[in-house]
Amino acid sequence: YLFVDLLFWEVKPKENKPHILRGEIHFFRELIMNPKHITLFSKLQLLKSLRIYHPFLINIKDDTKKLTNYLQDIMNWRNRFAHGDVSFELLRGGVLSDNSYLYYVEENKLQKHILNKELFDKIIDPLFDRAEKQIVLIRGKVREMFKQGEPEFYIKTP
Repeated sequence: YLFVDLLFWEVKPKENKPHILRGEIHFFRELIMNPKHITLFSKLQLLKSLRIYHPFLINIKDDTKKLTNYLQDIMNWRNRFAHGDVSFELLRGGVLSDNSYLYYVEENKLQKHILNKELFDKIIDPLFDRAEKQIVLIRGKVREMFKQGEPEFYIKTP
């Protein structure tokens, strides 16, 4: 729901019925953004396109560019865990290391990253924190635009 919530969270439903979503929002949310068969990469590409062509994201494209960069970083870490291996290192004498490691391939090279508190405290958690702060910033700017009148929901053609 991240992208839909970001883009449409203040759009009022048709006919002032709070349980009925506008048709185009329902379509976007239910058939494009929420299905599991559409990859996170595809959704990120869609956000990048909307950043360029959607009328009220054009005005804040630097902010949305930062957000897409943060989301790309999160996706990269997700892929490392999803496609890599978590294991212990085998030391001399057949002894396993005390630490676990994430092994993954990046730029055609095997990479190794120790899995410890520092990884999450200094790298992964801050990625999520930056993305969340950027979403709050963008929501505030979108809210200000809505106060000036609901923008038209069309996509500007290139």
